[in-house]
Amino acid sequence: MSTVPEIAADSELRDVAVQMSTEARTFLSTTSQVASGGFPGAELPLLLLATSDLLATGARLAAIVDVVPVERFEPDAGRETDVDPLRTALAQMFDGFDDYVEVSDPVLSADVSAASVSGDLACVAAEIAKGLQHYDDGHELEALWWWQFSYLSCWGSGRRPRCASSRACWPTCGSTSTTTSPPRRSTTPCTPEPGAAATGSA
Repeated sequence: MSTVPEIAADSELRDVAVQMSTEARTFLSTTSQVASGGFPGAELPLLLLATSDLLATGARLAAIVDVVPVERFEPDAGRETDVDPLRTALAQMFDGFDDYVEVSDPVLSADVSAASVSGDLACVAAEIAKGLQHYDDGHELEALWWWQFSYLSCWGSGRRPRCASSRACWPTCGSTSTTTSPPRRSTTPCTPEPGAAATGSA
């Protein structure tokens, strides 16, 4: 873990990073507790509140300059957070109204694709958990880069998240390797494509 702050204490980025980390923890805690059945009867209001707060904080990521991490390649943050149990628990909780369909690209076609509320929430959880791993390791700029990239390309873009830890959000951004990192040092949003393979780092 890094002991030297990457962001100056008086920097706007520090404020954004601290706020984003706080909301990320709240969202992950709320979704986990709701999925475990900890708030019977209050599931939807709590999830709506947590999601709204996260999106409001995430909007600041789109308003700041492109974040450039210290290192060219992503530091090892350890094992990725497994969100499959969360997805499964939420799907069971939302049984009967979890699944929906959406028009994939209303500008170019009328094709529809299947989606689920539980899958969307699990996708967002995977994205912000990845950034939080870097933040807790002291890689503040790396965390901000990850949150900014995923906000612009997936969970804050106005499109339905199509992520397996972001993999489906990366098909148009570089190589076709099967590693699980997004293209490095680019905050250009990717065009999600259902079923696309992961892309690798630069």
